[in-house]
Amino acid sequence: KQWYQRRVRETKNMSKKQIQRQDVIHEFVHTEQHYVRKLKVLNVVYYNPLQLHDIIEKVQILWLFPNLDELIKIHKEFCNKMLERQRRENPVDEVTDIIIAHLSRYDLKEACAKFCNHQKSALAMFKHTLQNSADLKNFCYQAEMHPVAKRLDLDQLIGCVLHRITKYPLLLGELKKCTKDENNPDFIKINDAIKLAKDLACFVNLRIRETENANRLERLQKSIDNQITEEMEKMGHLHNMRINAPHRKLMFDGPLTLMIDKDHSQEVLGLLMTDCLVLLQKQDARYLLKPLGHELSSQ
Repeated sequence: KQWYQRRVRETKNMSKKQIQRQDVIHEFVHTEQHYVRKLKVLNVVYYNPLQLHDIIEKVQILWLFPNLDELIKIHKEFCNKMLERQRRENPVDEVTDIIIAHLSRYDLKEACAKFCNHQKSALAMFKHTLQNSADLKNFCYQAEMHPVAKRLDLDQLIGCVLHRITKYPLLLGELKKCTKDENNPDFIKINDAIKLAKDLACFVNLRIRETENANRLERLQKSIDNQITEEMEKMGHLHNMRINAPHRKLMFDGPLTLMIDKDHSQEVLGLLMTDCLVLLQKQDARYLLKPLGHELSSQ
């Protein structure tokens, strides 16, 4: 039941907007509790048992749960403060002070980014192992059947962190809609809270994109014909063209049409790096570096 349905006596002197505001606050706290519970389930049902049993490699566990304990601690502290405010104030007068303090924590940003940035590749590795391991299949079945897991699989539980990050701006937007009293402290601070929530989402998404781009460059580097690259470097056409060099980051990539002359063109893969533009020509299962003005195709 919603907050105002369970507190009829307390809300009888409130306006509709005031009741809506308390309802949004209740939803914020309730969903944060639910989120912390999911993190704890992830810890109890997957992380701890996987550490005890030799089912997958330790590096996979580290990629899947790089800092789960830290995340639980940070969000549990926040949730407890929100719950305490609800207990002390009925109705709740202000929550943005707690929310702003939480979202301003640099360790929150770093913890969320660390947990999420290898998530895609870590889950892909886990699923690959799952296809070839009867022990892991049995473990996952038992984990999903665990009473506290409620049939939630690893994907659903591990994805809750990124989902919660994207939920904060939406919940705060709803709070803003029903906070119209200019004398309320939340009226003054709500925009700051929304900005911090959006900044957190941007920070984490940027880290994820940087990690995925770095992984993509690593894969592409392995598929480049190094023999031809070395020959071109000796000829002076290329210099330090390891695309996954530490100082080099991928900004954008995609297919390009390279015009050789007015009648001929060639499809290449373009990689816009922080310090250069790289063109790759596909040849069978390999890539060739394609410098402008030098024809690499054997045709």
